[in-house]
Amino acid sequence: MIKHIVMMRLREGIDHDYHIAELKRQLEELSAKIDQIIKLEVGINTINSPRASDLVLSSEFASWEDLNTYRDHPTHQIVVKYVQEIVDEVRVVDYQL
Repeated sequence: MIKHIVMMRLREGIDHDYHIAELKRQLEELSAKIDQIIKLEVGINTINSPRASDLVLSSEFASWEDLNTYRDHPTHQIVVKYVQEIVDEVRVVDYQL
């Protein structure tokens, strides 16, 4: 099992509430559109801290190949483009369970 964790901090000066809700919606919809996703969870940060990210994506895949298929999937790439427009910082951790 492969665990894929992504933490994101949105850019300053944008409508934070709108974009965080929209990003959460787009990410959650991926599990119905990409067969390789075993589990997908999106959380929005509730405690303000200079070290905190705004959103976390936690997902699981059966193999590294499935994770790569997900990364390259056209539907995922649409979300990636949106992320590039609204996110200032992204941190990723991928590991095997």
